Amino acid sequence: GLIESVKDLCDSLKATHAYTIRFYHQFFAEEILPDNLKLTLFRIVQEQFNSILRHAAASTILIRLQNDNDQLVMSISDNGKGFDPAQQKKGLGLTNIMNRAELFNGIADIKSQPGRGCSLVVTIPLQNL
Repeated sequence: GLIESVKDLCDSLKATHAYTIRFYHQFFAEEILPDNLKLTLFRIVQEQFNSILRHAAASTILIRLQNDNDQLVMSISDNGKGFDPAQQKKGLGLTNIMNRAELFNGIADIKSQPGRGCSLVVTIPLQNL
């Protein structure tokens, strides 16, 4: 399942790098999601982890997964060096994340500032899945 896969990914990252990772999913009902959406969410987590590893110089990562009947919200935040999204061109990783969210009529929003880390929030409507 998605939660177990994300936990495994977090465990492997903690085993090879000095990260503090917190994964909150208590308000997340995985069983209502189709398998293709679960896979897409996992790929987004992988993509964002790769960006954090490559660019952020972070020590802490926070992942939240929650949903209700209307929408799913996944956020991945880090305490890394951050960047100015207006000055940064969209790389392949961020483009992939946005395209994956759009496959399910969702949006991916990046908030970051130099010295203030980065936060990715993916919101996907759950109607008509």
